[in-house]
Amino acid sequence: MDTPAYSFINGFSDDISDWSNALEQVCSNSSFKRFLQVTSKSRLLVVPNRPDLTLTNDRQQCHENCRLAQEDGLGLLVSGWYLLTGYVFDDLPGGYLRLIHHSNLILKDGSIVNISNDEGSKYHLFLPDDQRQFDFENCFGYNDRMIFGDEFIVGRDYIRAVPRNKVLYAVNEEYDRDARYEKFRIYRSENEMFADIPRGLSSSDMKRWITFKTNVRFRD
Repeated sequence: MDTPAYSFINGFSDDISDWSNALEQVCSNSSFKRFLQVTSKSRLLVVPNRPDLTLTNDRQQCHENCRLAQEDGLGLLVSGWYLLTGYVFDDLPGGYLRLIHHSNLILKDGSIVNISNDEGSKYHLFLPDDQRQFDFENCFGYNDRMIFGDEFIVGRDYIRAVPRNKVLYAVNEEYDRDARYEKFRIYRSENEMFADIPRGLSSSDMKRWITFKTNVRFRD
């Protein structure tokens, strides 16, 4: 999971009641509710962050952290999506919701926890999704998913061309509706990556392909 560091909105205290309230706000937003239902049949959860449970808790390596914890018998890996929403974080516009592919751990008592470092916050919003799991063998993962809901254009008449209520695949500031950009691959080398690039692409299309299909990720 590659999540940027955001500050909480004014008055958000990072306790369970505030996170539960944020969950209700997300689920009460008709655009967001449809988006989550299209993404997964599971229900949205407030999950505690417990990076203290393991020494392998790198923020950027959530899938690997959980894989190793599962191998060590700490619990079972569960795939899903970490939510970024303006109901929690500052600097995120209204009507905007972004999902970051994320792995958590189901402990032996059945509870779900985040064993990856999350900048000191106590909880996060998590949507389980057993249909999309990181492929450790072939190193395929999922790009962010995002939506501009109905509220996004309020006060923003100058950007009415933004596709509202559509599933978008995103990498950093770039987004696209093309389903071929849902997944990326981590390559062993640049040569391996270039061998996969479709022939006949223009230079701009090639750059876009590299951004979405690799995000210039290479194995260590």
